[in-house]
Amino acid sequence: MITVGGSCLGLLPLLLGHFDPLLWIAWLSVIALPTGVFIGARALRLWPFGLAVPGIWMIVLVALEAEGGGALPEPAWAAASWTGLFVLGFALGPFFLRHSWTALGLSLCLSTLLAALPLSGGEESAAWAGRSLGQASPALAALAFDASPMTLVLESGGVDWMRHRAVYTAAGTEWFSDRRQPYRGKLAASLVLLVGYVLNLLTRSRSARSRAHASASRALANHVGEPPASSGSSAARQTR
Repeated sequence: MITVGGSCLGLLPLLLGHFDPLLWIAWLSVIALPTGVFIGARALRLWPFGLAVPGIWMIVLVALEAEGGGALPEPAWAAASWTGLFVLGFALGPFFLRHSWTALGLSLCLSTLLAALPLSGGEESAAWAGRSLGQASPALAALAFDASPMTLVLESGGVDWMRHRAVYTAAGTEWFSDRRQPYRGKLAASLVLLVGYVLNLLTRSRSARSRAHASASRALANHVGEPPASSGSSAARQTR
């Protein structure tokens, strides 16, 4: 049921009737890591239960690409990048075993903030003396754009997200487009997948050692708490 729920969360825009592939993939980029955190915090195995979630999203992407004629130049790398974000979140899940819903809420807020922050780079603000963030600090605006999970997934899929009409003005990318390079799917998606997988191995081995230590401690406590055998019963056992 948890796997089904995670899959449905990713498909929510489609279930509500919004069939724009880019809108859906942008949604996946935001909720991939929080979904991974939640499922990891529920102590499920990464294979097959955990990876079934981004796997279902991949199948839907293939269907949409076949029907829509290809909204993404490189859909496989977009799928690899959101899978990497999911695995990264899944690796963090064991730190929140008793607080899965809290972890979901916090990680969703963080992911949404990282996705939304670059979109204010083109807006004028009193904090920047009447200038936009992109104009006042192009390096900071570029860093915020790089930190967005939306940027990672869409650029890995081959979309020129930095110059897309939906974000060009809002993000103020005209001020920093000459100082950053788009993510390359083969490198960026592979790196996120690798980091997530390695971190998952480390956290799972740590959890296994913690469980083994707890079991040994309980066994020792039970052994120490047993009443000593009486001398009569010991002699009877020896006679037998």
